[in-house]
Amino acid sequence: MTLGGVRRPATIGRYLASIAHLHRAAGLAFDRAHPEITQRLRGVRRRLGVRQRQARGLCWDEILRMLPGDPPDRPPYEPLWERLRSDERGALKAAARLAWLSDLRDRALLLVAYETLCRRAELVALRVEHLHRGADGVTVFVERAKNDPEGEGRHRPLRRRTVAALDAWLAAVDWSERERLRQDGRSRATVAAAPSVVASGPLFRSIHRAGRVRDAALPASRVPVILKRLGTEAGLDPEAVAGLSGHSTRVGAAQDLRRSGASVLDLQAEGGWRDPRMPGRYTARIDAAHGAMARLARIQEGEDDGQGDT
Repeated sequence: MTLGGVRRPATIGRYLASIAHLHRAAGLAFDRAHPEITQRLRGVRRRLGVRQRQARGLCWDEILRMLPGDPPDRPPYEPLWERLRSDERGALKAAARLAWLSDLRDRALLLVAYETLCRRAELVALRVEHLHRGADGVTVFVERAKNDPEGEGRHRPLRRRTVAALDAWLAAVDWSERERLRQDGRSRATVAAAPSVVASGPLFRSIHRAGRVRDAALPASRVPVILKRLGTEAGLDPEAVAGLSGHSTRVGAAQDLRRSGASVLDLQAEGGWRDPRMPGRYTARIDAAHGAMARLARIQEGEDDGQGDT
Protein backbone atom coordinates (compact mmCIF):
# COMPACT_ATOMS: atom_id res chain seq x y z
CA MET A 1 0.00 0.00 0.00
CA THR A 2 1.26 3.49 -0.82
CA LEU A 3 0.72 6.38 1.57
CA GLY A 4 1.30 9.03 -1.08
CA GLY A 5 -2.39 9.37 -1.89
CA VAL A 6 -3.73 9.60 1.67
CA ARG A 7 -0.96 11.23 3.76
CA ARG A 8 0.84 14.54 3.46
CA PRO A 9 4.64 14.52 2.93
CA ALA A 10 5.28 15.82 6.48
CA THR A 11 3.21 12.96 7.93
CA ILE A 12 5.09 10.39 5.89
CA GLY A 13 8.34 11.96 7.13
CA ARG A 14 7.23 11.46 10.73
CA TYR A 15 6.35 7.84 10.00
CA LEU A 16 9.81 7.28 8.54
CA ALA A 17 11.43 8.86 11.60
CA SER A 18 9.48 6.50 13.87
CA ILE A 19 10.42 3.48 11.76
CA ALA A 20 14.10 4.50 11.83
CA HIS A 21 13.95 4.93 15.62
CA LEU A 22 12.45 1.46 16.11
CA HIS A 23 15.11 -0.07 13.88
CA ARG A 24 17.90 1.62 15.84
CA ALA A 25 16.38 0.46 19.13
CA ALA A 26 16.36 -3.11 17.81
CA GLY A 27 19.95 -2.85 16.56
CA LEU A 28 18.87 -3.04 12.92
CA ALA A 29 19.95 -0.93 9.99
CA PHE A 30 17.54 1.42 8.24
CA ASP A 31 18.70 3.80 5.54
CA ARG A 32 16.32 6.74 5.10
CA ALA A 33 18.55 7.96 2.28
CA HIS A 34 18.00 4.80 0.22
CA PRO A 35 17.33 5.84 -3.40
CA GLU A 36 13.94 4.11 -3.51
CA ILE A 37 12.76 5.98 -0.43
CA THR A 38 14.07 9.37 -1.53
CA GLN A 39 12.66 8.99 -5.05
CA ARG A 40 9.21 8.08 -3.79
CA LEU A 41 9.23 10.95 -1.30
CA ARG A 42 10.29 13.36 -4.03
CA GLY A 43 7.38 12.19 -6.14
CA VAL A 44 4.90 12.65 -3.30
CA ARG A 45 6.19 16.17 -2.62
CA ARG A 46 5.87 17.15 -6.26
CA ARG A 47 2.38 15.72 -6.54
CA LEU A 48 0.92 17.01 -3.26
CA GLY A 49 3.22 19.91 -2.44
CA VAL A 50 4.97 20.44 0.87
CA ARG A 51 2.77 23.21 2.24
CA GLN A 52 1.22 22.08 5.53
CA ARG A 53 -2.28 22.88 6.70
CA GLN A 54 -2.10 25.57 9.36
CA ALA A 55 -4.29 26.06 12.38
CA ARG A 56 -6.31 29.27 12.30
CA GLY A 57 -4.69 31.86 14.54
CA LEU A 58 -6.54 33.37 17.50
CA CYS A 59 -5.32 36.95 17.84
CA TRP A 60 -5.77 39.24 20.81
CA ASP A 61 -8.95 40.98 19.67
CA GLU A 62 -10.65 37.60 19.27
CA ILE A 63 -9.23 36.38 22.59
CA LEU A 64 -10.94 39.29 24.30
CA ARG A 65 -14.23 38.45 22.57
CA MET A 66 -13.98 34.83 23.65
CA LEU A 67 -13.15 35.43 27.31
CA PRO A 68 -16.02 34.39 29.57
CA GLY A 69 -17.38 37.27 31.62
CA ASP A 70 -16.08 37.80 35.15
CA PRO A 71 -17.69 34.98 37.15
CA PRO A 72 -18.87 35.61 40.74
CA ASP A 73 -16.77 34.56 43.72
CA ARG A 74 -19.10 31.62 44.39
CA PRO A 75 -21.46 29.48 42.29
CA PRO A 76 -24.68 31.38 41.52
CA TYR A 77 -27.09 29.34 43.61
CA GLU A 78 -30.70 30.56 43.61
CA PRO A 79 -32.46 30.89 47.00
CA LEU A 80 -35.63 29.36 45.53
CA TRP A 81 -33.78 26.09 44.99
CA GLU A 82 -33.98 25.43 48.74
CA ARG A 83 -37.72 24.80 48.34
CA LEU A 84 -37.15 21.94 45.90
CA ARG A 85 -36.67 18.25 46.60
CA SER A 86 -33.11 17.35 47.58
CA ASP A 87 -32.40 15.52 44.29
CA GLU A 88 -33.66 18.45 42.17
CA ARG A 89 -31.78 20.94 44.31
CA GLY A 90 -28.62 18.85 44.09
CA ALA A 91 -28.81 18.62 40.29
CA LEU A 92 -29.27 22.38 39.90
CA LYS A 93 -26.38 23.14 42.23
CA ALA A 94 -24.12 20.67 40.44
CA ALA A 95 -24.91 22.30 37.08
CA ALA A 96 -24.25 25.76 38.53
CA ARG A 97 -20.90 24.63 39.99
CA LEU A 98 -19.89 23.00 36.71
CA ALA A 99 -20.62 26.14 34.67
CA TRP A 100 -18.95 28.39 37.23
CA LEU A 101 -15.79 26.30 37.51
CA SER A 102 -15.57 25.80 33.74
CA ASP A 103 -15.79 29.54 33.07
CA LEU A 104 -13.04 30.29 35.58
CA ARG A 105 -10.73 27.56 34.29
CA ASP A 106 -11.32 28.31 30.61
CA ARG A 107 -10.77 32.04 31.09
CA ALA A 108 -7.39 31.39 32.70
CA LEU A 109 -6.48 28.69 30.18
CA LEU A 110 -7.21 30.92 27.17
CA LEU A 111 -5.06 33.75 28.52
CA VAL A 112 -2.16 31.51 29.58
CA ALA A 113 -2.21 29.67 26.24
CA TYR A 114 -1.91 32.94 24.34
CA GLU A 115 0.75 34.54 26.54
CA THR A 116 3.01 31.50 26.82
CA LEU A 117 2.65 30.37 23.17
CA CYS A 118 2.38 26.86 24.60
CA ARG A 119 1.46 23.87 22.51
CA ARG A 120 -1.58 22.12 23.96
CA ALA A 121 0.48 19.31 25.54
CA GLU A 122 2.76 21.89 27.19
CA LEU A 123 -0.24 23.88 28.41
CA VAL A 124 -1.87 21.00 30.27
CA ALA A 125 1.51 19.92 31.68
CA LEU A 126 1.91 23.22 33.57
CA ARG A 127 1.82 22.87 37.33
CA VAL A 128 1.09 25.24 40.19
CA GLU A 129 4.72 24.87 41.28
CA HIS A 130 5.76 26.36 37.93
CA LEU A 131 4.35 29.78 38.90
CA HIS A 132 6.97 32.19 40.22
CA ARG A 133 5.97 35.47 41.86
CA GLY A 134 8.69 38.05 42.32
CA ALA A 135 9.52 41.73 42.26
CA ASP A 136 9.70 41.64 38.47
CA GLY A 137 6.23 40.16 38.14
CA VAL A 138 4.80 36.67 37.71
CA THR A 139 6.24 34.07 35.37
CA VAL A 140 5.38 30.47 34.59
CA PHE A 141 8.02 27.89 33.77
CA VAL A 142 7.32 25.73 30.72
CA GLU A 143 9.26 22.68 31.81
CA ARG A 144 9.23 20.59 28.67
CA ALA A 145 8.43 21.07 25.02
CA LYS A 146 8.25 18.91 21.92
CA ASN A 147 11.68 20.16 20.83
CA ASP A 148 13.06 20.23 24.39
CA PRO A 149 12.92 16.59 25.56
CA GLU A 150 15.64 17.11 28.18
CA GLY A 151 13.57 19.72 29.99
CA GLU A 152 15.79 22.82 29.76
CA GLY A 153 12.52 24.76 29.77
CA ARG A 154 11.74 28.43 29.37
CA HIS A 155 10.21 31.11 31.58
CA ARG A 156 7.19 33.01 30.25
CA PRO A 157 5.91 36.31 31.74
CA LEU A 158 2.24 36.71 32.63
CA ARG A 159 0.35 40.01 32.56
CA ARG A 160 -1.81 41.15 35.47
CA ARG A 161 -5.05 40.17 33.73
CA THR A 162 -3.77 36.61 33.33
CA VAL A 163 -2.51 36.38 36.90
CA ALA A 164 -5.88 37.59 38.21
CA ALA A 165 -7.66 34.94 36.12
CA LEU A 166 -5.33 32.23 37.43
CA ASP A 167 -5.76 33.34 41.03
CA ALA A 168 -9.55 33.29 40.65
CA TRP A 169 -9.41 29.77 39.18
CA LEU A 170 -7.11 28.43 41.88
CA ALA A 171 -9.27 29.97 44.61
CA ALA A 172 -12.28 28.20 43.07
CA VAL A 173 -10.38 24.88 43.06
CA ASP A 174 -9.62 25.31 46.75
CA TRP A 175 -13.24 26.26 47.49
CA SER A 176 -14.47 23.20 45.59
CA GLU A 177 -12.37 20.86 47.72
CA ARG A 178 -13.47 22.48 50.98
CA GLU A 179 -17.09 22.34 49.85
CA ARG A 180 -16.67 18.62 49.25
CA LEU A 181 -15.35 18.21 52.78
CA ARG A 182 -18.33 20.13 54.18
CA GLN A 183 -20.76 17.94 52.26
CA ASP A 184 -18.97 14.88 53.61
CA GLY A 185 -19.94 16.04 57.09
CA ARG A 186 -16.57 17.39 58.23
CA SER A 187 -16.63 20.01 60.96
CA ARG A 188 -15.95 23.67 60.25
CA ALA A 189 -12.66 23.44 62.12
CA THR A 190 -11.56 20.44 60.07
CA VAL A 191 -12.49 22.17 56.81
CA ALA A 192 -10.70 25.36 57.80
CA ALA A 193 -7.57 23.45 58.86
CA ALA A 194 -7.42 21.30 55.71
CA PRO A 195 -4.30 21.97 53.62
CA SER A 196 -4.78 23.81 50.38
CA VAL A 197 -5.11 21.56 47.35
CA VAL A 198 -3.62 24.25 45.08
CA ALA A 199 -0.18 24.39 46.67
CA SER A 200 0.93 21.92 44.04
CA GLY A 201 -0.43 19.79 41.22
CA PRO A 202 -1.72 20.45 37.72
CA LEU A 203 -2.50 24.07 36.95
CA PHE A 204 -5.45 23.16 34.71
CA ARG A 205 -7.58 20.26 35.93
CA SER A 206 -10.54 18.25 34.76
CA ILE A 207 -13.95 19.01 36.21
CA HIS A 208 -16.43 16.26 37.00
CA ARG A 209 -19.96 16.74 35.70
CA ALA A 210 -21.10 16.88 39.33
CA GLY A 211 -19.25 20.18 39.61
CA ARG A 212 -16.16 18.92 41.43
CA VAL A 213 -12.56 19.59 40.39
CA ARG A 214 -10.56 16.44 39.82
CA ASP A 215 -6.93 15.95 40.85
CA ALA A 216 -5.97 14.93 37.31
CA ALA A 217 -4.71 17.36 34.69
CA LEU A 218 -6.99 18.42 31.87
CA PRO A 219 -6.38 16.10 28.88
CA ALA A 220 -4.65 17.81 25.95
CA SER A 221 -7.47 16.66 23.66
CA ARG A 222 -9.89 18.94 25.53
CA VAL A 223 -8.02 22.15 24.65
CA PRO A 224 -9.34 22.47 21.07
CA VAL A 225 -12.82 21.49 22.29
CA ILE A 226 -12.73 24.35 24.81
CA LEU A 227 -11.47 26.83 22.21
CA LYS A 228 -14.20 25.88 19.76
CA ARG A 229 -16.89 26.15 22.43
CA LEU A 230 -15.67 29.57 23.50
CA GLY A 231 -15.48 30.67 19.88
CA THR A 232 -19.05 29.54 19.24
CA GLU A 233 -20.34 31.26 22.38
CA ALA A 234 -18.51 34.46 21.35
CA GLY A 235 -20.27 34.45 17.99
CA LEU A 236 -17.24 33.80 15.80
CA ASP A 237 -17.95 32.74 12.23
CA PRO A 238 -18.68 28.97 12.11
CA GLU A 239 -15.97 28.46 9.49
CA ALA A 240 -13.48 30.24 11.75
CA VAL A 241 -14.51 28.09 14.71
CA ALA A 242 -14.09 24.92 12.64
CA GLY A 243 -10.49 25.95 11.88
CA LEU A 244 -9.50 26.29 15.53
CA SER A 245 -7.12 23.79 17.07
CA GLY A 246 -4.93 23.45 20.13
CA HIS A 247 -2.29 25.49 18.26
CA SER A 248 -4.55 28.45 17.48
CA THR A 249 -3.47 30.61 20.42
CA ARG A 250 0.19 29.89 19.60
CA VAL A 251 -0.31 30.88 15.97
CA GLY A 252 -2.30 34.00 16.87
CA ALA A 253 0.27 35.17 19.42
CA ALA A 254 3.05 34.76 16.84
CA GLN A 255 1.06 36.80 14.33
CA ASP A 256 0.37 39.56 16.87
CA LEU A 257 4.05 39.66 17.80
CA ARG A 258 5.02 40.01 14.16
CA ARG A 259 2.53 42.84 13.64
CA SER A 260 4.02 44.60 16.67
CA GLY A 261 7.44 44.61 15.01
CA ALA A 262 9.00 41.47 16.51
CA SER A 263 11.70 39.83 14.41
CA VAL A 264 11.78 36.16 13.48
CA LEU A 265 14.50 35.71 16.12
CA ASP A 266 12.14 37.28 18.66
CA LEU A 267 9.43 34.80 17.64
CA GLN A 268 11.82 31.88 18.03
CA ALA A 269 12.75 33.03 21.54
CA GLU A 270 9.14 33.61 22.61
CA GLY A 271 7.71 30.41 21.16
CA GLY A 272 10.66 28.08 21.62
CA TRP A 273 11.10 27.42 17.90
CA ARG A 274 14.53 26.23 16.83
CA ASP A 275 13.79 26.40 13.11
CA PRO A 276 12.79 29.87 11.82
CA ARG A 277 10.72 28.33 9.05
CA MET A 278 7.86 27.37 11.37
CA PRO A 279 7.06 30.85 12.76
CA GLY A 280 7.75 32.10 9.24
CA ARG A 281 4.86 29.97 7.98
CA TYR A 282 2.58 31.39 10.65
CA THR A 283 3.39 34.99 9.69
CA ALA A 284 3.82 34.64 5.92
CA ARG A 285 0.76 36.73 5.02
CA ILE A 286 1.72 39.47 7.48
CA ASP A 287 5.27 39.54 6.10
CA ALA A 288 3.90 39.86 2.57
CA ALA A 289 1.74 42.84 3.57
CA HIS A 290 4.82 44.58 5.00
CA GLY A 291 7.37 43.38 2.46
CA ALA A 292 9.40 45.38 -0.05
CA MET A 293 6.76 45.33 -2.79
CA ALA A 294 4.03 46.41 -0.38
CA ARG A 295 6.19 49.29 0.82
CA LEU A 296 6.91 50.33 -2.76
CA ALA A 297 3.19 50.30 -3.55
CA ARG A 298 2.44 52.54 -0.57
CA ILE A 299 5.16 54.99 -1.62
CA GLN A 300 3.98 55.07 -5.23
CA GLU A 301 0.39 55.61 -4.17
CA GLY A 302 1.34 58.39 -1.77
CA GLU A 303 0.35 56.33 1.27
CA ASP A 304 3.83 56.23 2.81
CA ASP A 305 6.38 58.86 3.79
CA GLY A 306 9.13 56.92 2.05
CA GLN A 307 10.73 55.70 5.24
CA GLY A 308 9.12 52.26 5.03
CA ASP A 309 8.86 49.78 7.86
CA THR A 310 11.78 49.34 10.19
